[in-house]
Amino acid sequence: MAFGSAYTGLVRVRRDPGAPAPAAIQSEATAAGMTLTWTLPWDDAMPIADGIDVVQLLLVHSAFAVTLDSMLKAAAGARIEARSHHVIQDAGGRALAEFDFSVDLCWECLIVFPDGVPVSTAANGRRRCDGEQDRSIPLPCSPGQDEAVDCRRL
Repeated sequence: MAFGSAYTGLVRVRRDPGAPAPAAIQSEATAAGMTLTWTLPWDDAMPIADGIDVVQLLLVHSAFAVTLDSMLKAAAGARIEARSHHVIQDAGGRALAEFDFSVDLCWECLIVFPDGVPVSTAANGRRRCDGEQDRSIPLPCSPGQDEAVDCRRL
């Protein structure tokens, strides 16, 4: 993942039909020796069917953005693992469900610059593909996630 400001994920949560919705999500994230905890109300969950909600979890908090971004730029090819733990709680603070996520952060690690394609460096330190754009190059199913993208396709 090329890191920008924050990284989120969607989680589908099933509860017994007619049961009250959870009250809050308690979260903790760690990356590069930093730890941050926060609590969000359940209000932002999206009900999609009786007893099934979809909630967006903050996997890498934006408070880490500036530090992680500069760390990744400083060491070419560096990767930082960010981990997050989330507990969905009822109104009494009892855990209803727990989720753990691991996100691999990197700087330009999912962009391929093929041999022979002209490349330059922008003022912000990012490499850019100066070759002609080629929309016929197929994109992976989820660009920026697990498979690299040819720079001429961007």
